[in-house]
Amino acid sequence: SMIREADNDYDYLTLKVQCTPVAPLPYGAIIAGIFVTATSALIIKKRRK
Repeated sequence: SMIREADNDYDYLTLKVQCTPVAPLPYGAIIAGIFVTATSALIIKKRRK
């Protein structure tokens, strides 16, 4: 369920990117957020093994 939550966050961020006019600062923050979300999802996967 944690990984599914991460996927939902990713979808939400992707939606925000599509709805927001592209500005350098918010876009960078969104990319950073996606990266952090993906990284934490990977860490959670590794801990489960």
